[in-house]
Formats: sequence, structure tokens, C-alpha cells
Amino acid sequence: MSTKYAYLPLDDGAIAWPGVVVRPRLRSRPLLEFFVGAEILCQLALLTPALAGLRLVWRTAPFALSLALLALLPGRGRLHPAAKAALCIFVILALALLNPAGDTLTARIAQIAMYAAILAPLFWVSRLRIDRAVMRRVLLIVWGFNTLSAVMGVLQGYYPGRFQPNVSAVILAGGPFVEGLKYRNGAGALVFRPMGLSDVPGGAAGAGLYAAVLGMALFVGERRLWKQALFAASMLLGTAAIYLCLVRSTLVMLLLSMLVFALVIALHNLKTMTARYRSARRRARIRLAPLIAAIAAASLIGFSTAVSIGGRSVVERFITLAPGNARQTFHQSRGHFLEETLQTLLPEFPLGAGLGRWGMMNYYFGDKSDPEEPLWAEIQWTAWLYDGGILLILAYTAAIALALGVAYRIALDPAYGEVAVWGAMMVAYGVSVLALTFDYAFFQSQGGMDFWLLNAMLFTVVAKDRHPAPVAVPYR
Repeated sequence: MSTKYAYLPLDDGAIAWPGVVVRPRLRSRPLLEFFVGAEILCQLALLTPALAGLRLVWRTAPFALSLALLALLPGRGRLHPAAKAALCIFVILALALLNPAGDTLTARIAQIAMYAAILAPLFWVSRLRIDRAVMRRVLLIVWGFNTLSAVMGVLQGYYPGRFQPNVSAVILAGGPFVEGLKYRNGAGALVFRPMGLSDVPGGAAGAGLYAAVLGMALFVGERRLWKQALFAASMLLGTAAIYLCLVRSTLVMLLLSMLVFALVIALHNLKTMTARYRSARRRARIRLAPLIAAIAAASLIGFSTAVSIGGRSVVERFITLAPGNARQTFHQSRGHFLEETLQTLLPEFPLGAGLGRWGMMNYYFGDKSDPEEPLWAEIQWTAWLYDGGILLILAYTAAIALALGVAYRIALDPAYGEVAVWGAMMVAYGVSVLALTFDYAFFQSQGGMDFWLLNAMLFTVVAKDRHPAPVAVPYR
């Protein structure tokens, strides 16, 4: 009988016998799962009336935990390439600390601490022992919570007032601004935009984005039909939640993510066609047709579901994204902030306006006796300019570009299998996050910290799950 060969990538310590490779499981403490779970618990604490009064504690706890892990976790792992750009960011912020135009010393240090907490996962995640099973568990935890939040958002739209948590006191203190967070549903009632499992009107949109993007990646990597149906349903419900929240920027992010994800998967399959061994080609190809069908179904059924609940408000809100209106809509809503940043603020603050002069750090720690009004940053580019000028903008965009580059290389590698799918997901999500920086200060929020956490986790899995050249393993 002739001998055949299966070409399988072998890791250090893998055990090979005819036709089989067994990978040793890494023993690790569930710190990543604990961190993500703590973020979720802090979010849920805001919905509990007895705990909502400690809002500042629950909002700052995830950032404090990230800094604690940075300081206390032992060991030294292989750092993500974006960590070098992060170090440049800290140097720039250290120099900005000396800017005499900054606010109080406490506000300046607090602003640097915020940057440190958000970028910290690039340094402490690599100290953990992470394998594919750990990353999959983390993704499932994030997916599960956000899918549940999106489901609650759809229910809040369908049954106004029945599943709605208390609105944040900070939001209610906004006066006339609060009315802009309401919409007229299909029954003609004026109600808050769906909040999901948050206390912010429209908060279900962010959950819907995570549910749809993560559901898309998990759908591709799954072979069991009932789980594929579950992940496809999360894509549909996530899309419907975004429509019901009337958040156009999040919808653009989702559509961009879907397009980029499908494109990267197609490029992955194209690269596998040039693989040397036929078995490797067959094993590494990812089915694209079911993905496209799921994306189309989620987009169309999600929209029709939202229209049936939200009525004309949904149609009128999103018709402004038609090709003829999109440019004008962007300029009216966010484009003028970017224009002001480039044409007015950049010449005025080329090296930064001083730390602690805008945002929550100024609100909590700024000089209240100063008659000068605090600065206002509506988009991320303005925030970077205020804090560190053009140098900070270049350093932070370099970090994002490095993260995208790493995820893209992983996504195209036929040897990584399911990890390549996660790489494609991070490319798609990274591109949409870059677009979101034109909408608000994303990298001054918990979402920015989660972005670096997911990228660091992906890189660490690849670094500790090495794939040398394929080795011929005989089987009969």
C-alpha cells in the first residue's frame, strides 16, 4: 500500500502520529476572562439603583484594573509591534506635561493615566499564557454580553418602557440635549432610543456592532448548523439594534466592517490557492458564500425589523446616508469639527494645547476658579491635537496602523486556520474604529482599551502558537 502524507504545522512539543497532531494545552490563569467579566459587571452595576450612585467608581474601575495588571503581573512576553509606538506616545505625553498652558497638575497626570490604562493591554496581555481556547472563550464572553444587550435594545424598541433601565443622571442633567436622544416610534410615541444593557440612550448601538462583528467571525469559524444559526441571529439582532438607535456612524462602521471582513476572507482564500500542498489548500480555505448570504440577510431583515418597530423615524434617519446626501450629512454632523481642527486648531496648537484642558479629566480635576472655558473635543483628532499636537496624532495613528498590519498578515496566513478568521475580524474592526475616530473620541473610552486588548490577545496567541514550515506526517 502506498504511503500518503498530510502536511500539518507542528508546534514545539506537539505529538505526531499517522494523520494526527495533538497540541498541548497551555495551563493559564483565567485573567483575561476575569478582566472582561469585570468590565461587564461594572456596566451592569450602573443599572442597579442601589449601586448607580457610585457611577464614577464603576466607570473608572476597568481602567484602574488595567493599570493594576500592568504594574503587578510578573513576567515578560513578546510585545505587540504597536507597543513601540505606544512608548513614543508616553514620551510625547511626558513632554506635554511640561506645557505651561496645561490645567492643574492633577488633571494633567490624570489625563496621562487615562492614556496609560487604555494602552496598557499592549504590555500586560503578552505576559499571560494564552492559546486559541482562551481567545475563543474571551470572544464568546464579549459576544454573549453584547448580543444580550442588543436583544434588550430590540425589546425596548418593541415594548417602550417595559425593559428600559433608568437613564443616567448625567444624561438627564443635559437639559434640552436630552430631547435629541428620543425618537417617535411606529406607534407615534416619543421614547428614548434603545439603551440595551446600559444607562445611555442609544447605547444598544455599540452592543449591536460588537454582536454583529463578533457573530460574523464566529459564524465563519463554526461548522455546526445550530451554532451557525445562533451567530447569524446575533448579526441580525445587532443590525436591527443599530437601526433602532438611529446612530448613523455606527451603521457605517458595521457596513464597512462587513465589507472589509468579506474582502479579507476572499484574499485569504486566494492566497491558499497558491499553497504548495493540496491538503493544506483544502484545509485552509474559508467558505465565503454562506458568509455573504448571512451578511445580506442580517442587513435586509435587520432593517425591515427596525422599520416595523421604529416606523418612519428609521427610514428618514438613514435615508440621509444615500450617495447624494452622505457627504453633506457628514459635513453637517462631524465634518465641520475635522475642518476646524485642521484649519484653525492645528495652526494654533501645533505642539498641543496642554494636558487636562478638555473632557472628564478637566471636569473632575481641572481648576474650577479659572474663568477661561475648558476646551471641547468632539472627535478623536481634536483630542489628540489638544493633548500632544501633531506628534501625538502621528504616533497614535502609527500604533493603529501597526495593529492593522499585524492582523492583516495573520488573516492571510493559511497556516493559522481559525486564528486567521479572527485576524480578518480585527482588520475589519480596526478599519471601522479608524473611521469612528472622525465621530467621537473613541480612544478615550473603554472601547479604545478593548481594541488594544483584542489586538494584543490575537498577537500573543500567534506568538505562543508558532507555525514553522509544514512537516510531512505519513498516514495510511
